[in-house]
Amino acid sequence: MSVLIKGVEMPHNCFLCNLSVLNGERLFCEITKEEVLRTKIAIDCPLIEVPPHGRLIDADALQKDIIQDMYYYEGVLPYIKASLTIIPAELPKEE
Repeated sequence: MSVLIKGVEMPHNCFLCNLSVLNGERLFCEITKEEVLRTKIAIDCPLIEVPPHGRLIDADALQKDIIQDMYYYEGVLPYIKASLTIIPAELPKEE
């Protein structure tokens, strides 16, 4: 399972990341426990930037519901409107 922390932006490098720890002269990632560079994001960084998006739903659950009840509904719109929101819609920031 993953976690989305609203309002937290992707750091520009490992040194600026709250999940990195300086041990003497060496910088380590608290998640991977590997040494990382200060000026870049590590190739195996576990953080993933979530781009601006609309409402996200569980498409697998939606597909399962449609297959189970497809004989009772003319279209799929009621399923989409009733689907559980996983991550609410996020509008791009105005600059």
